Amino acid sequence: MHKDRDMAGDFMHMTDRLRPLLGPADHGDPSAPVLHRHDYDEEASDKELATFSIRSDSGGHRYAVRKSDDPALRTPDPAAPSSMDDGHPEGDIPWSRGMQ
Repeated sequence: MHKDRDMAGDFMHMTDRLRPLLGPADHGDPSAPVLHRHDYDEEASDKELATFSIRSDSGGHRYAVRKSDDPALRTPDPAAPSSMDDGHPEGDIPWSRGMQ
């Protein structure tokens, strides 16, 4: 413990000697708003994170699900045509006429 106190004292002594050269520590105005500038990587990250939905399970654990994989957020797709659907009204399928 005594050795730790010496290292701290040495550090404080060094900072006291450097203060005339470097000036006092400047902490800025704590009441000033924080300026946060987004760069390209942050914008790309924000765009990627926007594709996730936050969920919680019954135990209170939180996890992320892609919105495209989340059934609660997925919009229903229009009815997909079946392989038998060729645009003709039912019963009027040209290829089936000869089979009757």
